[in-house]
Parts: sequence; C-alpha cells; structure tokens
Amino acid sequence: MTTPYKRSHGALLISGLALGAGLLLPTASSAIGLPTITFGVEDANTPEQVSTALQVLFALTILSIAPAILLMTTCFTRIVIVLGFFRQAMGTQNMQPTQIIIGLSLFLSFFIMSPTLNAINNQALQPYMKNELT
Repeated sequence: MTTPYKRSHGALLISGLALGAGLLLPTASSAIGLPTITFGVEDANTPEQVSTALQVLFALTILSIAPAILLMTTCFTRIVIVLGFFRQAMGTQNMQPTQIIIGLSLFLSFFIMSPTLNAINNQALQPYMKNELT
C-alpha cells in the first residue's frame, strides 16, 4: 500500500523529468517566439502615426508616475500636514479618519491648482492636440 507521501514523490519525480526534458530540448521549448512591442513607429508612414504612438507612450508614462507628480508638484502634501496638525491640536486624533483628511486634501489641491491646470490646458495641451506646436 502506498502512502500519500510516496505519491507526492512520484509526482515530483515526473514533473522534474518533464522540466529536465524541456531544458535539454531547447528547440522544442522555444518553438514560439517572444512578442515584440513596436508602438507602430516602424510602420509609420506619416508624422501623425508617429505622433499617435508617442502620445500613447506619453499617456502611459504620465499615468504610471501620476502619484509622484501629485506629491511633488502640488500643495497636496502641505495640506495633509496642516490638517494633521489641526487634528492633533484639537485633540481628536481618532475623530477624523485619515481617509477623510486625504479626501479633503485632494479636493483642496484640485481647487487651488485649477488655475494652473487651466493654463496648462489652454497654452500647451490644446495647441499640441490641434498640431499647432512644432
């Protein structure tokens, strides 16, 4: 009679042999090539096609570093610190949850930074989207 312990050794042996066979036969294991990322730049015939690929790349880059941009370029951090000091000065450390302070800070940061965001939109983003910038 075999025990579950011996069965697991048999399964381990079979999987080890299969892995070894895959490593010893590189032509069989590498029959499928790796996909390449082109962003369409090689196939682009017009500047608009290259521009679209760069816009996608730029948008993904901005989305990936958006939290760092929010912390470094806005007043968000200062507002969080001031509201934290205010909460501590009132003596109500547990009364206002941190999530509410973060939410208020985001709202106030957006409210304070809206003139700057409008200027960026009007002077940089819209002319770029209309192909008025070189």
